[in-house]
Amino acid sequence: MMERLGFIKALRARNPVIVAIELFNELPHILVEERERIASGPEFFKDCNQLVDYTNGYADWIHKETPGCRVVSMATYNILDSQENDDWGITDWFITKRLALETHVDCTAVHCYEAKQHSVKELAGALREWHKEYEKNHKVRKSIWVTECGMKDWAKHMAYYAQQTSLFVEHLEAEKIIFYRYNVVPDGALEKNVKPEHWEYALRDDHSGTKSPLYDFLTA
Repeated sequence: MMERLGFIKALRARNPVIVAIELFNELPHILVEERERIASGPEFFKDCNQLVDYTNGYADWIHKETPGCRVVSMATYNILDSQENDDWGITDWFITKRLALETHVDCTAVHCYEAKQHSVKELAGALREWHKEYEKNHKVRKSIWVTECGMKDWAKHMAYYAQQTSLFVEHLEAEKIIFYRYNVVPDGALEKNVKPEHWEYALRDDHSGTKSPLYDFLTA
């Protein structure tokens, strides 16, 4: 990780194109699929305490060494579902709460897909409460980034976009909303680990040369 951050620091010194860094992704959910690859690595966190500690260590380094670069906390697996993780024995909701309350980041990230257990309005109320407490203790106001959202069925993309992004803006007051995902490409290295059933989340499928109706709407 420090090697990557060092590379980013050098890159920003030449051209400050990188304005934010998100630390980690969907732990411990991602461990289920990548356990064998990272089980012996330094980023195989055994619990949420380690996640918080490493996030703070890296966030403090980024703020010191790359001034002006914002730090975004890890987003858990679909926060609106909030499953309990077998590895850590806690829910994604609780992990997000700890990251919002305890980490020295500028933005709290969430992944929002189908609402199974929590509504966007309920999430907004919780984040507002957690951020208010953090601001009281640290004099820093965190913003909210939706770093993943989307709908698998292309026929529902337009309706999903119209409804959900409105909710994210109205209730979460999200600073950034990022749709998952932009495209899939033929024989792309990233696609080797992406199941075909996930391709319909993409706005553009370069395997078949087809596009979601939402792609044309957003690029018009």
